[in-house]
Amino acid sequence: MRFTAIYIIFLMGLLQACSPQVSQQMQEPDMKTPDPALSIVYFPSKLQHSLLNSSWLKKVGKDYATERPVCIVGSIAIPASLGTSPKAVVPVVEAKLAASGLLRVIHGGDRRATLFTTTTLPSESAQLNWAANQKADFLLTGEVIRKSGNGKYKVHYQMKSVPNGKKVWEDSVTINMQ
Repeated sequence: MRFTAIYIIFLMGLLQACSPQVSQQMQEPDMKTPDPALSIVYFPSKLQHSLLNSSWLKKVGKDYATERPVCIVGSIAIPASLGTSPKAVVPVVEAKLAASGLLRVIHGGDRRATLFTTTTLPSESAQLNWAANQKADFLLTGEVIRKSGNGKYKVHYQMKSVPNGKKVWEDSVTINMQ
């Protein structure tokens, strides 16, 4: 019973450590922050598969002796040229990075709820500052490069370390955003 209570408190601490927190001082004017309740992961299974098999994740996993919480935030840009208004998806992935190089996603959310319209898409520096403000370890950005069917988009993803913006991983994945 005592172990269960400690485990629940530990999990609540992990969730709080990675939850979005908005600071008026560090937030750049061109980066809009959605309702934190909506800022939960939209992490397509194809993207997870690609990331889990990446050499970057295996290398990073070896840098840590034990599991540790990892926070990844990011955006997916859908340009107006694809027949929609510019939109951004801001997912937050809370996961544990194990020494074995496995990234285990703890929780997810409704991908449609995370869509919000922006007048101008945020700059990379604004996103990096925003990610740092969210206490994220990595920034996951995705740019839609083409529409490939009804509600399907080919997205080029990049993972960058926060706050320096060094690219650590990239891939292109077709996702269904309906």
